[in-house]
Amino acid sequence: MNHRRFHAIEKKQVQLAAAGGLVVVYFCLWTVIRSSDPGTPVSLVANGDPVAFGFLAMTLFALAAVSGMITIGTRPAGALLATLVAAGAVSLRCPSIRVLLWSHQDNLGLLFT
Repeated sequence: MNHRRFHAIEKKQVQLAAAGGLVVVYFCLWTVIRSSDPGTPVSLVANGDPVAFGFLAMTLFALAAVSGMITIGTRPAGALLATLVAAGAVSLRCPSIRVLLWSHQDNLGLLFT
């Protein structure tokens, strides 16, 4: 019985960290991460913007640190899962990748890198 209770608490901690990170990225950090053209999706490597790439890297590091603190009593994979879910908020706000594929038809290798 005690084992089940631990897993329920662990699950709630991971869900709380993931939902909190998702909300922060979706509503607060999107204005900094988004591309200058609202019709194109975010692609930090294909657009060649090292400042935006650095900001996203620092954001992911901060999300991982906060998720790690929230999920301190769980397995390390819980913090990683919460961080990845929070980073997925960027994809929720982006338009379709179709425009990015059309604009990089001549250099798809860079896009897929």
